[in-house]
Amino acid sequence: GADLTEIDSLDDQALHAYLAYGTTVFARLANLPCPSVALINGAILGGGLELAMHCDGLVLSEHGSNGKPYQVGLPEAGLGLCPGWGGTQTLPARIDPTTAFAAAATGTTFKSDALPEGLADTLVKTPAELFEAAEAFLAAHNSPAAFRCIGPQDADRVAPALASAIEQVEHTEAAGAVFAAAEAGLGEGWAAAVAMEQCELVRLRSTETARQRLAAFFARNRTS
Repeated sequence: GADLTEIDSLDDQALHAYLAYGTTVFARLANLPCPSVALINGAILGGGLELAMHCDGLVLSEHGSNGKPYQVGLPEAGLGLCPGWGGTQTLPARIDPTTAFAAAATGTTFKSDALPEGLADTLVKTPAELFEAAEAFLAAHNSPAAFRCIGPQDADRVAPALASAIEQVEHTEAAGAVFAAAEAGLGEGWAAAVAMEQCELVRLRSTETARQRLAAFFARNRTS
């Protein structure tokens, strides 16, 4: 995932620039003239998953190099924040959108051995199988696929899922930001959604909830 210590050290203007630069870099990955595959065998959270979802294929092992399952998802809302590199648009394009919106709005993550259908294009048992699985994926995909994200073309199908998620999830500022970005994507497209995410992320990180949760997060990391 993204370096939260670095992000927290930036003022608002610098954070906006940081997030915008990340969007530009990720777009270069999505626009490669050849198919791309992310090989995953350990915790992939927040910006890490957003980066991977800019690839054509996600190949995951059920267990990491330590033989244990690991966490996959967008946990930002659990820290009082929201995704900042398009996670509200890419996750619901890969898995059931109600599940995706609810998970992003609450910061709920998934275990690598119990992933929602569609998140992994290929799922293998161990990291040793990843390269062979990636080669098989590339052999079956001779050209890059269209970038997977929701947009206005999906509004009729996805809007009911978003409404369902809004009904299910406790309203918080972070959840509201996720839902606002989702609505922006369905109404105006990718650029509007990512702009909404990034504005909300900058705003949210100064809220009392985010300050308390980030302080606790940094304290845990210092003692671990």
